[in-house]
Amino acid sequence: MIAPPTPDGMRAQRRAFTVTEIARRAIDLFVERGYDDVTVDEIAVAAGISARTFFRYFPSKSDVLREHQRHLFDRLTRALTARPASESPSTALRKAFLFTAEMRAEDNDRYVAVGRLLFRDDTALADAFAFESARVDELIRALVGRGARHDIDLEATVGAHLGAAQAAFRFWVRHGGREPLIELMQRAFGHVKSGRTS
Repeated sequence: MIAPPTPDGMRAQRRAFTVTEIARRAIDLFVERGYDDVTVDEIAVAAGISARTFFRYFPSKSDVLREHQRHLFDRLTRALTARPASESPSTALRKAFLFTAEMRAEDNDRYVAVGRLLFRDDTALADAFAFESARVDELIRALVGRGARHDIDLEATVGAHLGAAQAAFRFWVRHGGREPLIELMQRAFGHVKSGRTS
């Protein structure tokens, strides 16, 4: 028998739902009209809340994009954790990244638009969306939880695959999603595996 959620658990679920809904509405507006042309008041109206409530969940508009990036990274971590324990760290990372790169053809343009938001030239946003060491540590913890030994080899494996995946995503966004993201990631991982640089 499954125990009912505790009051704290229910509050956490409600908060997570509200954060997700605000971020979804905001991303829709950013994609439709551009990040700079959307105000917090407009995000609040779209989400059915007040601006005051918005600031209870997000300190600033840029934090909405940061939350979206966190959501994507959490999806990657879950995919990595679900990989079979028999896979090497390198194989598990590759397959988790490739899983997150899969998308329906009709979603391609939207994801390119969201990627452009994440790769804006704005310095403050660039700082906000750089992958922090804490995110690298999440991947390492997930691999250690699968039985990997935490040593320099594991650190290098995570760093190399993360860098290759980011390079593929940046290229995909900057070229308008013309080539499938999953194919670009496979090529980038091929360079990591072979050590080729050209």
